[in-house]
Amino acid sequence: MNVAVTSFEPADRHVPVGLEQVLFLYINLDRSPERRTDIERQLQALGVNAARVAGVDGVAVWPQVSEETKQRFRSCHGRELRPGEVGCYDSHLRAMDMFLASSFSHAIILEDDALIPDTPDVLQKLFAQGAAQSWDFLRLHSRRDYLSLPVQALDATYGLHVNLTRSTGATAYALNRQAAQALRQSLAQIEVPYDHAFDRPHHFGLKYRHLKPDLFHVAGHPSTIETAPSVKQPALRKVPTLFWRMRSEMGRFVWSVLNYLRYRQA
Repeated sequence: MNVAVTSFEPADRHVPVGLEQVLFLYINLDRSPERRTDIERQLQALGVNAARVAGVDGVAVWPQVSEETKQRFRSCHGRELRPGEVGCYDSHLRAMDMFLASSFSHAIILEDDALIPDTPDVLQKLFAQGAAQSWDFLRLHSRRDYLSLPVQALDATYGLHVNLTRSTGATAYALNRQAAQALRQSLAQIEVPYDHAFDRPHHFGLKYRHLKPDLFHVAGHPSTIETAPSVKQPALRKVPTLFWRMRSEMGRFVWSVLNYLRYRQA
């Protein structure tokens, strides 16, 4: 499959040095034209290679979701699966498919409420040879506070960290082709929301890092993805969920500590 890459760079401006092999993919639902206009304006200002990922409408695909998938989600996450979560999950998988179908070495995947930095300086440092070789998957924004350990400084402000605790949100992250292939294969079946599913570095055998502080942020747009209420399971039915979370939390913590120790000993 050939991916049409739409460049939003002005005619008299080149892609910033060091970002030529980075494809910016932004997920956008057809019913959200204002969001599309906003994020395309930001990408044009940055002058990078970019393409739109047509977001999956969870309501439209909901009739295709099996009862087995819904039950697996209940067991792993402790509440009912919602259409918007299916759409979000499938949209991110679609973005990875587009990246893998391209010739780019790296991608930054964005949701369409992302606020993009207006200077490429830190991004260029992230994709410089010394830094880019130290990560496969790099989180550029988190929706919650999390404990972390520093493993590599980029400059006086920004550094790469490993997270000891859960870090939710999928607004902005970067990955190389190895990470996209591993995630695409491992995340084919929905167990938990997408941002919980990929936040398990120990599960994929990849080099995970967080950029701290956040480089990308979130605009104040109202959600156009999810309107269904959250329906939780009774407490006694959440025992499998507790075991799933314990495995994830312990696995992440041990993986991060070991990565930190390797860094200190190097």
